[in-house]
Amino acid sequence: MSFVAATITEHYEEKGRKQGKIEGKIEAVENLHKSGMLSKVQYDNMIMPLKNELTGFHRNLNSLSA
Repeated sequence: MSFVAATITEHYEEKGRKQGKIEGKIEAVENLHKSGMLSKVQYDNMIMPLKNELTGFHRNLNSLSA
């Protein structure tokens, strides 16, 4: 049973790392936009796929815990 628990724990840790990477990318794009290095169009083109990925990620996590 401890093997199953370890596998589940590793799965959630991996999901946490992936979520953290997505959130870090979102923060980086927001900072570039705030500093004037990205136009509004560039910002929108970069941020929407990341936010969609994060939303999909949250949906997958919720379905796993249900």
